[in-house]
Amino acid sequence: MKIALLSLMLAFAVIMSPAYASSFDVSLYDNSLSSCPCSAIEVRADVDNMYKSADTIKLWLELPSGWTGSQAFVQKDVMLGSGESETIPVYITPPCNSGEGTYDVILHAKSSITGNEIVRKITVETLKCHFVNLDLGETYRDVCQENDDDRIFDVTVKNEGKFSETFNMKTSVDWAFFSDSTITLSPGEERTLELSLETPEENGVYNVLIMAESSSSYASAAQEVQLNVKDCYNFDAQLLPEDYRSVGTNDSGSAETPNQSGNTVTSGITGMVTGDEEGYSWEAILIAVIMIVIVLAIIYIIVKK
Repeated sequence: MKIALLSLMLAFAVIMSPAYASSFDVSLYDNSLSSCPCSAIEVRADVDNMYKSADTIKLWLELPSGWTGSQAFVQKDVMLGSGESETIPVYITPPCNSGEGTYDVILHAKSSITGNEIVRKITVETLKCHFVNLDLGETYRDVCQENDDDRIFDVTVKNEGKFSETFNMKTSVDWAFFSDSTITLSPGEERTLELSLETPEENGVYNVLIMAESSSSYASAAQEVQLNVKDCYNFDAQLLPEDYRSVGTNDSGSAETPNQSGNTVTSGITGMVTGDEEGYSWEAILIAVIMIVIVLAIIYIIVKK
């Protein structure tokens, strides 16, 4: 009986020895906080040395995936005498590009003497404090050099953050202009701006980056639109040399046209009556004039639409 009691007391002493009982403690004032991205928050931690002698408590942080060392800071070494305690600040700054959600920052503490380690979790909720959205409605457009209407875009800017902000509107080219280059929007407010393009004279495909940037926070948005600049109504008119102008008919009624070598080329065109072989026939001139008038009328109607 005495042996059993002695064994029990020995086991209890071993369990309560520094190798098994923590020689220090870490307690957080608050382990759950909320913050805007890019905004620093402070968490205070009490470190207590309960060991029989002085000890140095080493501290470090384990950050969420994608965070860097600049997102959090804590004093690395805390030197405490036996029975002493100290309040240590922990600074946490969620990344500017972090979206809404919760992130866990882990505080590690370890005794330099006993090797005891304590882990405390700090939960950080990031809020959608500053956010802007751009909507162009389209990311590709064919732009006609002759049509000014093709060069105008409607760009909708919406403040989806929690604060009123002023946004600067920018583009990646110097031939695109907003109706308002600076706008102020309340939370949830949106505004549609007109983006006018003075497209280059040279045809081709151009990529234009549209941007909205806050003047007071990290909020920004960008969207790219691709423009295919071309001549939509361009055509060539060609006058043939005099050798090609004289058109006659042969016995079968087909049209004959002399080429540059003087040989006669017979076409399938019939019924054309020619005048002077040295110039244009009056019927050909009349038809050409009518065709030109029709083409010009069509172009005028299309451009005015």
